[in-house]
Amino acid sequence: MVLGITGCAADAVVVFDPVFAATADAGGVMTRRIRDISGRKRVRVIHATAPAAEELLVAIRSGGQADRVIVPGLLSGEIERLAPELPGVRFFLVDHARASEVAAGLTPITFDRTHAFSEAGRFIAEWAAQHQTMSPGVLLLFSEESAIRVAERDALLEALGDPPAVVRVEGFSTRPNRDRLRDVARWPEQSGPSIVGLFLSGANATAREVVTASAIVTEGSHAMTPRVVATVSNEFADGVAAALGADHETDGITIPAQFLRFSATGASGPQF
Repeated sequence: MVLGITGCAADAVVVFDPVFAATADAGGVMTRRIRDISGRKRVRVIHATAPAAEELLVAIRSGGQADRVIVPGLLSGEIERLAPELPGVRFFLVDHARASEVAAGLTPITFDRTHAFSEAGRFIAEWAAQHQTMSPGVLLLFSEESAIRVAERDALLEALGDPPAVVRVEGFSTRPNRDRLRDVARWPEQSGPSIVGLFLSGANATAREVVTASAIVTEGSHAMTPRVVATVSNEFADGVAAALGADHETDGITIPAQFLRFSATGASGPQF
């Protein structure tokens, strides 16, 4: 399915695989954001029927003769396989892990989350100060599987300072299972902590089921998740904006993640 401009050549094509389209672009939310930030750029948004390289190639070709293609970073393996079929096209991989070098013609766009984690620390400190009538506890669970994750943890703790609350910090060098999370989530007071920070990558979903706090600060896209009051988010639309403004031969781009606070009506903070 081709969305966006029609009837003229595109400056860029944005391709969503079915999973990304069903989540990030549910109801056309991401397509509208991309349209809003594209300015004078002519951008086509295309939903591929499958994440396989062959289907992505069909989707990209249906978008016209654009010389830059923007995709979620999780599709990097498939994009590397099809890139030789499209010489002259620059592929921008938004939210790419960049654990290894990418193939020629590919530009990884990574997110620096350090400042967003500092904002998270200040937010948690403010929450603890404003909710002292509740159980004045703060429980913070971190993945420490890489130097980057440790730096993010340190940024949050430095910004947190010394809030008027009991603060417990637990770090994990490997992914914790449910039993381990249940053990560390136990709180001396029956009511539990008033706010919990969950920064556990792939273990966040399990941790949300285990903790009892009424407020959770975490990472990822959680605008409609119960109890989540704020999140550190790698915003795909920010990556698209960076790709649209980049030189065609750019090898790599790093942009800041956002810290989003949620209200009953949605997120507050930098929005497109």
